[in-house]
Amino acid sequence: MPRISIIVPVYNVETYLSQCIESVLSQTMQDFELILVDDGSTDNCPQICDFYAKKYKQIQVIHQENGNIGKARNAGLAVASGQYILFLDSDDWLEPFTCEIMYRKIEETNVDLVLTGETCYIDDKKKYTKGWRDFGNKKGIEKYTDSNFINYFTPAWEKLYRKSFLDKHGLKFIEKCFYEDNSWGCFMILWAEKIAFVKNCYFYRQRSSSVTGKIDAKILDWFKDFKYFQKISDRTTTDKNKLKWCYFWYLLNFYNYYHRLTDKQLIKSFSYELKKGLAGCPLTATDIRNLCLSNNKDFNKLYSFVYDMLHNGTNFKSWESKLFNIIPLFSIEVENDNTFRSSY
Repeated sequence: MPRISIIVPVYNVETYLSQCIESVLSQTMQDFELILVDDGSTDNCPQICDFYAKKYKQIQVIHQENGNIGKARNAGLAVASGQYILFLDSDDWLEPFTCEIMYRKIEETNVDLVLTGETCYIDDKKKYTKGWRDFGNKKGIEKYTDSNFINYFTPAWEKLYRKSFLDKHGLKFIEKCFYEDNSWGCFMILWAEKIAFVKNCYFYRQRSSSVTGKIDAKILDWFKDFKYFQKISDRTTTDKNKLKWCYFWYLLNFYNYYHRLTDKQLIKSFSYELKKGLAGCPLTATDIRNLCLSNNKDFNKLYSFVYDMLHNGTNFKSWESKLFNIIPLFSIEVENDNTFRSSY
């Protein structure tokens, strides 16, 4: 049994794939298996995967029809035999000491997962820059709170997971869906009891052609993922406070993405899906206010957004009443829809 199973979903990245694989092969700790999941690539990725698998016994390859990254990661999880799991995207790469320091940390601390930060490489400009997460100054074990969770658990990569923890909760990614690791990150919030950190050792390649770099119809998959999260969490979650954090995290992202949309039809579709999703949201207006305050968010803008989504021509009276009850706390004068929109 290897100590670490490294799962790499692969799809049409022939330019970058060898660098990704070589960064794994050059690890200072060699007790790993590398699982390459070719997700129906139409370029030379299948041949590159097979080439490395024939050359290195630590590598196995799965070829499957295209089902998006969630299906590819699930396929890797199904065959992984390591004590721990590390997800690596096929256009990214690792520092040579990544496996060693993450393995040492999870063994020393006995946590559910270890997090590292990333260095960002902007592919179009051929330059490195600071990433979004930097945990280099964190020490020891941490239990997260409502003021620190938001940037911890998504995306799925740059984390070392205890496989027994994933198996215990039967964790899987949503399939045939873009933005598949949003719900995955929220499941970490719900079930990971303790976490630890190591210095940055993951290189994230930022490409203009990547899914997360575009705002198009794929953005509607946020709601497919949101429904998946609701379905799983509603039947398995006992910690209602953590569940509120997750719903709040989704709400913040809906807010941010909505204001990046420019296509009128996409705005209409996004609004329609959001209204349906919010109808089943367990957050009260007081919950949102408190979460906004604890995360230093502009709650006036967030409330204006929720109000606009639900007030105009919808039947979600329970949500409207909750919002009207909390409005005085924000000193917002409510006369008509335009009053709310003016607060953006």
